[in-house]
Amino acid sequence: MQKIIKQLKYKYLEDNLDILKLLGVDFGTKKFGFAILYWSLDAVLPLGVMQRCKKDIDLITKVLLTNKCNGVIIGNCNNNSNLKHVVQLQHEIQNVLGVPVLLEDEALTTYAANEMLRDIGMKRKNRDMVDDAIAAQLILEGFMSDFKKYIYSNRNNN
Repeated sequence: MQKIIKQLKYKYLEDNLDILKLLGVDFGTKKFGFAILYWSLDAVLPLGVMQRCKKDIDLITKVLLTNKCNGVIIGNCNNNSNLKHVVQLQHEIQNVLGVPVLLEDEALTTYAANEMLRDIGMKRKNRDMVDDAIAAQLILEGFMSDFKKYIYSNRNNN
């Protein structure tokens, strides 16, 4: 069932490629990292990090509407204790905003972001302010790669 739902959402996104702009969310216990995928530019850029609040949906709604995104990709790690909250947030966003929301594997993205930032010499305190935004960027880059494969295989099968 999940595969069918994902394909339907992929189809919706494929039909709107000319205006596709997706918000990537790295879901942490204390903060969110945000990034934006600009399909027409073939680019993913980190947006920032924000502290979670009592109503996470309000924060995500504000970021989504401010940046005029028409879909959301949330990082999801299947063995993460946050999985229940991530799925709940996915359904809430879909119901409130009516945009497609997909979960994308995020295994070790925050770790990878910290390694990248450390490699360029950024101090720990400064890494904490941007690592989740870089993780959101990595999540979107993974999604973009998978989505391009989906589009390519669909066009070759038709």
